[in-house]
Amino acid sequence: MEPISILTDVKSGKFAGATVYYPKSISFDKARESINKKYKQYESKFSPDNPKMGLWRASDRRFAIQLTETDEAIQVIYLPFTDSK
Repeated sequence: MEPISILTDVKSGKFAGATVYYPKSISFDKARESINKKYKQYESKFSPDNPKMGLWRASDRRFAIQLTETDEAIQVIYLPFTDSK
């Protein structure tokens, strides 16, 4: 899947997250399927009332992924867990 754009967040010189946008030609279900190829065991039923949102939380690997569908694109946010120090 080719992204439309990738935005990265850096705080104090360290990677703090990324937001990746994919075209609407890639369906939400296809994006979920793609993430689940590697992270299925981390998928949570975050919002059963919102079928256009997905959440994967890998505490042992120290990251989370959020998948949403906007009017313009499929949005995937990657967030590493950092120490609060």
